Amino acid sequence: GRFSPGAALVERLMRSGAVGRVTALREKTGHSGGLRLPETSWRRSFDNLAGCWALLCAHTADRFRMLGGPGATICAMGKTLVSPMTGDDNFSATLEFASGSLGTMESCYHMIPADNLLEVYGPRGTIRASSNARTYRVQSLDGDAFPWGDYLQGLLPVKGEDGWWSFDAEQVRAAR
Repeated sequence: GRFSPGAALVERLMRSGAVGRVTALREKTGHSGGLRLPETSWRRSFDNLAGCWALLCAHTADRFRMLGGPGATICAMGKTLVSPMTGDDNFSATLEFASGSLGTMESCYHMIPADNLLEVYGPRGTIRASSNARTYRVQSLDGDAFPWGDYLQGLLPVKGEDGWWSFDAEQVRAAR
């Protein structure tokens, strides 16, 4: 969510300029909870604001508002395709922020394996954060000379052979 250590790191990375002006946000989130819902579960029915939008993407929308600012235009669709419920088990939305940047959010209530992947794109690089895998990575054209510690409360990433700068998950959690 908005208050997680990973979201705080992503926000600091965005503000640092490591990827340049942010042009797009993308988040994919889901788990297989929709496949195991008991008949009596409140999560099965639109009468109770259930479904992928209400249970999963509402958190993404909150995070997008924090990271991208107010939205200007949105196109969204939810469908029930697999799970035995009246709420949607699949949801997608594309939006334009007031800044002109774009956002895409997807959720699935029957995703195997579960994941929550947030990506931020800019002309100088990409930020990827997976809360399920506890991985926080950046690829930046300026990474070798970038003053990471000046912006990230002392967090220093390690550059891998694949060109991605990775942050230690325990250090991210401790830095909040």
